[in-house]
Amino acid sequence: LERAWRDAVAAYDPHQRILWEVGLRGLSDESYAAADPSVRGKDARLGRLISKAIATEMRIVRTVHPHAQFVTDFWQEGARLEHEGELHIPPGVIRVWADRGYGIPQDHGDLAPHEGMYYHVAMINGSANHLTEMIPVRRIYAQLARYIKAHATAYFLLNVSNIRPVAMSAEAAMQAAWGGVPTAGAHGFYRRWARREFGPRAAGRLAGLYARYFRAFHPVPPGHEDAGESYGDEFFQHQAQHLLISTMVQPPYYFFDGQTPTWTPIRIIDAGLHQHFFMHMGPKWLARALQRDVSFCRAARTRWNALWKAALAAEPLVAPARRRYYEAQMLAMIAINRDSVRILYRVGRAIEAYRRGHSARALAQVRRTLPLFAQLRHLEHGAEYGRWKHWYRGEWLVGIRHTRALVGDFIHYLHDPTMSLPPPFLDNGWQGYYHILKFEGARTVDVR
Repeated sequence: LERAWRDAVAAYDPHQRILWEVGLRGLSDESYAAADPSVRGKDARLGRLISKAIATEMRIVRTVHPHAQFVTDFWQEGARLEHEGELHIPPGVIRVWADRGYGIPQDHGDLAPHEGMYYHVAMINGSANHLTEMIPVRRIYAQLARYIKAHATAYFLLNVSNIRPVAMSAEAAMQAAWGGVPTAGAHGFYRRWARREFGPRAAGRLAGLYARYFRAFHPVPPGHEDAGESYGDEFFQHQAQHLLISTMVQPPYYFFDGQTPTWTPIRIIDAGLHQHFFMHMGPKWLARALQRDVSFCRAARTRWNALWKAALAAEPLVAPARRRYYEAQMLAMIAINRDSVRILYRVGRAIEAYRRGHSARALAQVRRTLPLFAQLRHLEHGAEYGRWKHWYRGEWLVGIRHTRALVGDFIHYLHDPTMSLPPPFLDNGWQGYYHILKFEGARTVDVR
């Protein structure tokens, strides 16, 4: 491993300005403990090993770049180990706190000058947002204001996951990181954004509409590790997929990401063979998930329906030249959340009916999702104008098309349970990364 580090340092242009990332994050965005059983569940030992790796990496870099600057990110196990006091970070290394995908960094208020922030306005984590905005500008400003007040401004990195849907929040975050939090606050930003993008007649109405939009998201309930955050567009599609799979096929269920090395074993969900994992589908999962999802989707439908009607009513105020963008940025954004909530609700109601022995009711409920999928595809197609032609064709990670395919499987299953079943394989990550890596191929980019 140290030889690989030395080779990597030697491969860089010696005249290139580099901020060196140090740490011991494991393969494929996992903790190093996933690959090394000797430190699994042993935070003190893991902290010592990561600290040793950081010191070694810095020594290797400084043999070539004596005045190098370094940064280390506190993400997931890194944040936990830092709070537990298990990490030793040498002086001069910029300590960077990351959020978990909901716009609240994991510093727990423990900030110091010369630290920094790794911030997400979208994230693929199974529950947040990838196709729509979700992080309110008010939250972005509040978090950046904390860091500015603490002089923790040595570093700021913004992860957009999927830049087109989150152009607004990305702009708000970058402007505040560069120039400070504006005195007009979030409402002032929404108004400026709406005026510039949609014209002066629409600015006041749409500023209020944006504020309502961000309030429409359903909070993650107590007892969940992300309690108090919000469920985004990923959650509703992924949850519908998992409900459908677990109704048609009994466990075990399998999962792997397409970005993992070829030697990484496929995960068996809740088999006790792997360290803590973000996905759980044990024996009692289906009944509990149905009760939760149907309950909060029933309430969420009202909020999203009202928001949809308000957005349609505001469209005549939008400058004619900007209406296509309004349909792509505002209407499609609301519809993806609104219809995803309604799809999950109907899928949940259908499975409830099926589990009670009412196949005809189940069929009626699940068929009510079909016009929703059709409407989503219609809005997506309308948003694929200009340089964005076929843009939604590459949408694999949320997997609206995959949900639609599983709905079709479930309709067939209700008619004939002896049909060829879908495999017990949760494949959103695999599908997405397979296509991404296949597209990238051997492409490289000269960053000099």
